[in-house]
Amino acid sequence: MADRRRLLFLTQRVPYAPNRGDRLRAWHFLRELDREFAVDVGALVHDDEEAARIHDVPAERVVTGRVPRAANLA
Repeated sequence: MADRRRLLFLTQRVPYAPNRGDRLRAWHFLRELDREFAVDVGALVHDDEEAARIHDVPAERVVTGRVPRAANLA
């Protein structure tokens, strides 16, 4: 199988669980893009529960950045 082209997908939240508007939209985009591209995801993580779900994202690699707790409260 030929190597697929790589694509970087940036999002404000980890798109799992796809249960709310922003996550649901990103989840469906990723699911479709993963058919054609080798997708790498860059996402912000707001809590430990979100961080634990990165393995459920339909992408080859997920890189996260933690949002400080003070920014979450603001």
